[in-house]
Amino acid sequence: MCYKVLVYNPKFGPSHVTFTGKIADTIAAAGHEVVVYQPEFKDDITFTGSKHKSIRYITKPRNVSDPENELSQIVKGMQEVQDRMWEEQSMKKMIKVC
Repeated sequence: MCYKVLVYNPKFGPSHVTFTGKIADTIAAAGHEVVVYQPEFKDDITFTGSKHKSIRYITKPRNVSDPENELSQIVKGMQEVQDRMWEEQSMKKMIKVC
């Protein structure tokens, strides 16, 4: 039996795109029809994350005319959290919790 699978893989972090792309590859390699929907949040991510030749892609370019839209704010907030995560004080707090 072959299924049609839609994979949502937004381009907001390289590791996320890579990981989700491998999931899409695995599903496609099992013989299913895969479509990857990839809205673009960060211009510096130029790859799809998937390599299987049967995968189809639907992309949505980032809305550059409105750089302060809600999704941009979410992505910016996520980046700030990631940046602070590895600061020395943040790591000390995490170690105390564990």
